[in-house]
Amino acid sequence: MRACYVDSHLHLQDDRFGGQAELLINRAKQAGVALLFCNAAKESDWPAIATLRNNDTGLIPFLGIHPWYAGSAEPGWDTRLKNMLESFNQSCGVGESGLDRNAAADFTVQIELFEKHLEIARQLSRPIALHCVSSWGALVDRLESYARDKRLPATMIHSFSGSFETMKRLTRIGCFISYSLQIIEPHRTKLRETFIRTPLERLFLETDAPGRLNPSVFRQAKTLTPFSEPVLIPEFYRWAARQRNVEPVYFKTQIWRNAQVYTNTTAGR
Repeated sequence: MRACYVDSHLHLQDDRFGGQAELLINRAKQAGVALLFCNAAKESDWPAIATLRNNDTGLIPFLGIHPWYAGSAEPGWDTRLKNMLESFNQSCGVGESGLDRNAAADFTVQIELFEKHLEIARQLSRPIALHCVSSWGALVDRLESYARDKRLPATMIHSFSGSFETMKRLTRIGCFISYSLQIIEPHRTKLRETFIRTPLERLFLETDAPGRLNPSVFRQAKTLTPFSEPVLIPEFYRWAARQRNVEPVYFKTQIWRNAQVYTNTTAGR
């Protein structure tokens, strides 16, 4: 299959889209976006994402419990998660998980859930998508420990907002770094510089839909909602390729290759 665009992190099941997920998927496909990594935030999202997957194999489910909702985890959630993941073929992952010190959920509970998500991903050889806010030391230390023991699954840090040094630590152990539309915002100069210096073979781009859509970023964007949507990905790629001074087709092709690891069509990281 020729290289297409990838939206490496979004939440099409989100209520803010008002049930328009299939329309948003069709618009994205018409724009050349062939893969959509659709992440759960809580257990009640899992069936909705499974239904979207059944209707479109270009949608890759990532099922898990976001650290914001760590307190909502009901007993047996991890067993139910493993069972649902095993009901899919290999093209699915674990997520969204991670750590967030700004969240209301107890941080000890967040760590417990994060480590269980990571272990499930390792056991089932599935990729994992991680969220991190104000918790970089705790998250990276645990990932490095897994990597030292050669147990780290294919790992993506979504909507990366850390430092250059943190990016280097993560890519050194084989993690992928996904940047959201926030790097376009004028005041994100340090984050933009880190993006430019991220190894292309470890890079992804995402909309984090339905994230905030800054009118100053895509003035000509033809979105259906006031939020970010996967149809924005081709323009985002073109902007990103210019920032890195690389040919757009080469840029798109390398990210497509990265995605083959994340869809479990090639082995290892």
